[in-house]
Amino acid sequence: AVATRWQQASFAATLQPILLLANLGALVSKGLLGAIPADIGLPWWIWAVVVGAVAAGVWLGGQLSRWVKPTLARRAAITIAGLGGVVTLVRGLFGVWG
Repeated sequence: AVATRWQQASFAATLQPILLLANLGALVSKGLLGAIPADIGLPWWIWAVVVGAVAAGVWLGGQLSRWVKPTLARRAAITIAGLGGVVTLVRGLFGVWG
């Protein structure tokens, strides 16, 4: 997005499915590698809360987008993505899994 100078709306719209797939991939890979216990046994209501929180987050983001300037949103998204990359590298390099 930075290199091609995408507008923030396109950047955010592209980032959402990428993050969804990355998180689903992490869950699947952790499940296959045994990092998530097979008998995790989360109650159904926890999954309902998670789905509700995602829906609320999407709605709240839509509402906030009316007042937050695109340049601020862009800086925040790039900063958060960069920090996430740094944390991932540090965890990988130093073997911090917990």
